[in-house]
Amino acid sequence: MGITRRESKIKRIRNSDRSLDYILEVPEKLSAVLSIKSEIGLKLKEAYDKENKEVLKSIKNKEIPTIIKRVEDLRKAHRKQWLHMHKPFGWEVIDIRYGGLLTRLDTAIYRLNDYIEGRVESIEELEEERLYFNEGVENSTGLGWCSYYYRIASPNVFFHVLPIY
Repeated sequence: MGITRRESKIKRIRNSDRSLDYILEVPEKLSAVLSIKSEIGLKLKEAYDKENKEVLKSIKNKEIPTIIKRVEDLRKAHRKQWLHMHKPFGWEVIDIRYGGLLTRLDTAIYRLNDYIEGRVESIEELEEERLYFNEGVENSTGLGWCSYYYRIASPNVFFHVLPIY
């Protein structure tokens, strides 16, 4: 969980004497987050399926707290950059998204702890079959594909689609 290749590359090209150097702080912090977060779900699912509680403990005690710390660092750098470049309006939406990510990570620790300590027999979220968002995406390079936050962060997709009478 050290410095990633991308993070290291960004650090090397940064120069605090340049007026726009601050712009590179956000991608540097983002690469630090994604270096762990991008694969944590795969690692978590594999350890869970193998009933490897030692790996699950390591994820709970080391990796997720590291992600939380890195997300907090990213959020602070992003906020600083936003307020330097933009008016404050709109930041509240980004704040809510960071808050959602941080609380989901906290819940992941909570759920793992319940399982590891034997308070629950299974983690239902990890029992479910993994489904692709789009048909054919498993053969995709990932380029040009995204999902929409409003669809992920909603308890019901139909709420955004159907009118309320």
